[in-house]
Amino acid sequence: MHRTRARQLTWIASGIALLAAVSPAFSAPTKPTPLSPKKFPTFLEVEAVTRKYFADKRLQNDDLLSKGDVRPLFAELARHGWQVADSEAIVKQFLDDKYYLVSMFRRGAGRDFAHACARYPGGYDRLDRLSRMPHGNTFIEGLIAGPDGYKMIEYMTETPGGSVLGMQVSNAPKGRNFNQPTGRIYTSTELLMRLRQSYDAALSAAP
Repeated sequence: MHRTRARQLTWIASGIALLAAVSPAFSAPTKPTPLSPKKFPTFLEVEAVTRKYFADKRLQNDDLLSKGDVRPLFAELARHGWQVADSEAIVKQFLDDKYYLVSMFRRGAGRDFAHACARYPGGYDRLDRLSRMPHGNTFIEGLIAGPDGYKMIEYMTETPGGSVLGMQVSNAPKGRNFNQPTGRIYTSTELLMRLRQSYDAALSAAP
């Protein structure tokens, strides 16, 4: 009887020892390692994402862009680690999707004309200002239809005589500040310059 009791006590003690050895694995689940935040991208990575985004949309560097072309890019940049704080302010610098120049410069001769004009600094600015003047759209359509119409924009942006002409146009209805930049962004090349400003500001504000 005493032997049986001793064997029972030995068995119970062994079981308790086994539980003590095993229980830490079950008593408190291991705390999960938090997911590390996405690494803030370099600007070279931002540039690569931006260029791929527009290439996938079949938009060239000098194509005229609108708000709808640009807005989804910021979700893509956020997916790669950069939430652009002033994205809405940047989007507002683009033309509306249904604006005359956007539709005119997306097809055929209009697109070829736009590409030719985009070679000249301020070319899109001049066309934008022309389009807001009385009969300006008709004038632009004439440039598109005529031979070498882009040379008018070349003259306006590249020559002293074009500067004088612009000052004269500034006196026409809705022609004010004709020679000056509009403050809008027109192309992906210009957008990258603007993104660089936001990127540098984000870096300087980082703790």
